[in-house]
Amino acid sequence: RRRKSSQPTFVVDESQNHIVVIKAATAKLKGDGSVKKEVGQLTQVTSVIGYGNPSGEGVQVRFNAKFEKSGNGMVLNGGIFGAKEKKGAKKGPERGRGAIFAQVKARANAKGKLVECSVAKDGGWGKTINVRC
Repeated sequence: RRRKSSQPTFVVDESQNHIVVIKAATAKLKGDGSVKKEVGQLTQVTSVIGYGNPSGEGVQVRFNAKFEKSGNGMVLNGGIFGAKEKKGAKKGPERGRGAIFAQVKARANAKGKLVECSVAKDGGWGKTINVRC
């Protein structure tokens, strides 16, 4: 009896291989505690920016994703000086801040194994979180 592999493998149609990489990357991002702490829970892949095979081995993909943190954050009070806390809002760094959109870069080798994954907050102009693969 064969053991079913949890590692996705590339499909025969090479034009669909980027989907395998995106699924592997989203599974990794949803399970990584450091990503959840830094940017929140991955809730949606919003758009694929591009994909290809630049080195001749495997597939590299860039896509935008939506990350959310729960809780009550800050709201504008309509005044000139910015934000105030909502009534009953959580105190401390664990309070939520809604959703952000970040760019994810993922690369898989020729066997379909994820070998590189990173999340760039602020479109790459801010902090980049490298995910251990």
